[in-house]
Amino acid sequence: MHAFDRDQRTVFRYVTEPDVWQWPVPTLFDAVGDREAVTVFEGRWDGPLTILTQYNLIGQAFLEAIGASALSGGDRGPVEAYLKLLRDGASPVVSLIVLNEFDMLAHFHGPQSAEAQRALSDSDALIGEILDALAHTTGSRGSLLDETSLVLFGDHGMAQSGHYIDLRDFFAERGLNAIDVATVGHVLFRERLGSLWTNWTDVILVAGGSNITQVYLKDPERGWRAPLLDGADHPGAENDHDTVSRLAPDLARREGIGQVFWLEALDVVRVLAGDGSRARVMARGEGPERVYAYLVEPDAESDPFGYLANPATRPLVCHGPSAASECFHSVTEWFDASVSTGYPGAVPLLPKAFRASQFAGDLMVAAARGYTFLRGQQGDHGNLDRQAMLTPLIFNGPGVSACQERHQPRLVDIYPSVAVLLGAARDDPALTDLDGRVLDCVANPASALRPGRRL
Repeated sequence: MHAFDRDQRTVFRYVTEPDVWQWPVPTLFDAVGDREAVTVFEGRWDGPLTILTQYNLIGQAFLEAIGASALSGGDRGPVEAYLKLLRDGASPVVSLIVLNEFDMLAHFHGPQSAEAQRALSDSDALIGEILDALAHTTGSRGSLLDETSLVLFGDHGMAQSGHYIDLRDFFAERGLNAIDVATVGHVLFRERLGSLWTNWTDVILVAGGSNITQVYLKDPERGWRAPLLDGADHPGAENDHDTVSRLAPDLARREGIGQVFWLEALDVVRVLAGDGSRARVMARGEGPERVYAYLVEPDAESDPFGYLANPATRPLVCHGPSAASECFHSVTEWFDASVSTGYPGAVPLLPKAFRASQFAGDLMVAAARGYTFLRGQQGDHGNLDRQAMLTPLIFNGPGVSACQERHQPRLVDIYPSVAVLLGAARDDPALTDLDGRVLDCVANPASALRPGRRL
């Protein structure tokens, strides 16, 4: 959600804009069919059971950041509001319960800190209270807990950091004025000027999760509009690529930088690491048929993701500029092969990151482990590092059998899997055309009584 909209010249910020939930695309909540039966813990939703969590947490996080008080109990209020709903007789079909305190404290103190571990223990206790409340609430065939399928997951991992990288210095050395929109001063003051502030800068830096930054470069002729990729149909196209290719090697060599990424052509992403290794990621096809290739130099003995050094991923890597069909592999093949590496799933994720050109930067810069793009952070996520990528996933309850999946599960599998638990047919085109898949261990609990409905 943290991105610069190049057309509107504004920053989209998830925490301060709860209405971003209202997207004109089908969601899991639409699959329920009744918005009044959905509870949302974070972000506004146009149903009566919305429970906002941001304001309490933002206030506590600010006091923690200035050293006024320690953040504690930030998730208690929203859970109490949910328990009151249950006591008052509400029985929502779907509840999305978001617990934020661990993330906040892991950012401030590190994921292994006593503060973060205490928050994790508190989250466990709050989940226990919710389960107890469901167990003591009568449903149609027993308790609500007996009728409830539970899905527990994190939206990302967390890597230890602590060393701040100020990219503004890098651009200042090259005569470019860069604005970091993650600073408190920008959020509270400069951004109040609408889009006027974008006239005063050459470079906009947008950190996401704090160990990856999107770099937006203003073009003298087109301003902030996204670069075109046709190469010759507009003036200045060569300059676009010259500027990026000139900056990228210097950025990659800067202390604390893991990799630099940029879009070389449509569905072609270049990758450059600080050690000088380089690669090209290519994508072909659409939807479930989309496939990906990872190409390195003809004589390369190393690569930016270390895939050549891993027996599982080495066979998927192609040497040289070839884009032959045998170089391309499905998203499932890439995730299954790379899950044990330092960068699980990097190849199929990179083209997705650059597809929305209105929001994508000219460059993306990933921090090396131990480094952060936000001052004062001790824990970070957002880049492709293993610690930031992996997260637990638990399914339990009606419609769930013993999960021994054939392929590596991903977060995008949650939507179609939960839709089936809610009664959708596994072969519904609305699900089969998605990037995510229905997990093998999930079935419609009522499928023995009636066929799955279509979304």
